[in-house]
Amino acid sequence: MVAVRSSTGLVDDLDRLALALESLDLRTASIRGKESDSKRDQLVRTIRSYVVPRLSDPTTPLCVVFTGPTGSGKSTLVNSISGHKVSETGPVRPTTTAPVVLASLANRDRLQRLGGVECEVVEGAAPILDMVALVDTPDIDSTSTEHRATAEALIDSADVVVFVTSTLRYADLVPWEVLRRAVSRGAPVINVLNRYSSSSAGAYVDFRSLLSAEGLTSDVVRVPEHHLDSDAHSVPSLAVKELARRLVDVARDRRRYQQEVLDQVLASLVAQSEDLVDSVNDDRRWLGDREAELRFGFANSAIDLDLSGVVDDIVFGFPSGASARRKRRWLRRAQVEMVAIDRIVAAVDADIRSRGLSDGDLREMIAETIPRWLGYTRRVVEEADVVSSELACSVLVCSAIGLRDPQLEMFVLGDDSDRLVARARRELVDRLQVIYTHCGERLVDRLETEAGEPDADDLADRMSFVVARSHFADA
Repeated sequence: MVAVRSSTGLVDDLDRLALALESLDLRTASIRGKESDSKRDQLVRTIRSYVVPRLSDPTTPLCVVFTGPTGSGKSTLVNSISGHKVSETGPVRPTTTAPVVLASLANRDRLQRLGGVECEVVEGAAPILDMVALVDTPDIDSTSTEHRATAEALIDSADVVVFVTSTLRYADLVPWEVLRRAVSRGAPVINVLNRYSSSSAGAYVDFRSLLSAEGLTSDVVRVPEHHLDSDAHSVPSLAVKELARRLVDVARDRRRYQQEVLDQVLASLVAQSEDLVDSVNDDRRWLGDREAELRFGFANSAIDLDLSGVVDDIVFGFPSGASARRKRRWLRRAQVEMVAIDRIVAAVDADIRSRGLSDGDLREMIAETIPRWLGYTRRVVEEADVVSSELACSVLVCSAIGLRDPQLEMFVLGDDSDRLVARARRELVDRLQVIYTHCGERLVDRLETEAGEPDADDLADRMSFVVARSHFADA
């Protein structure tokens, strides 16, 4: 058991843990489609709205939160157990649009706000209210998202959750999502099947089976169906006898029960925080892998880029089988190297834009880098023993981009043609790699901006303090 009642400094450590949770950068998780932010928010709310208040003021009455789907009869049950008209009931849904708390006069002021939610407090004189407050929540499957958010915030502040459903609504999807959330906190949940009749045995068995399949307790309190007048706000006390008995048992031993619940919630909080640390560390590894892929992938894009088709309509515009001499005359007139440079620039720009990058600086970089490569090829042919450097440059440009004609290369570039072509090709790839590597870094910067910096080190440290202070032997 986690004994927390005499742990000095635990409240301060929990406050620091909440701050560490709030400071988590979870943008990477969002990109990956994970719901880490909602889990984080629930943990923070559990700390601030439940654990810290319970540790700071152990005399706070237990909060019994009634929740469930539209029309399940929550308000009727609250009214029936308390003997007060706490909430309105009726056919219009949802009937309860704001949380209502039934509490004793002595506890009224401390219960006007629960889980960060403003509540309407109704005073009651029943003895149980000295130890317990009953909270009626808006329907969790209301069309208003605000109602569900309010109900979830109150559930995160509950000592006991009474999950009320009916023989018609027990399998609805949204209430089950909220039920799982309530169970994940570690606080006890009392499952109530309302409006039960002799013909509802199948629904009762099915509801218990669904609970068992989820790994939840299949204990279900049945509340018999009663045909009430339209202005009735409660059912006979015998109908809620079992539910009332369970709540009275909780109230009679409030301190022990509150300690046990607090221990369970704190243990669940630690476990879920550990899971969140693992998730954030996984996000950090994922982000590092994506950055490496971008850098490596873009650098290799220069090698894989196919430019062989940029001038094939020109080079192969003369009849196939033409002599090398005839091709030489044709190439001299076509000025292939100038056409090739313009088209390489356009091809590289289009390829990079297709990868989600396009701005003036990049286009300027491309427009400067490729023509400089043409200058390099001209210097190469000037150093070589060729008949016509202008013609040799055209042939070298075409060959370097992959448009090879070995007979023409030998005729124009001489015996050293293969080496010259390899040299020009290598230089082109090197220059393209500079461009693509720069683009990869641009995308990495963009990814880092969008994904943030997932780092759970501080959270792990803060959590270790909480664990150290909360796990100790009773004095």
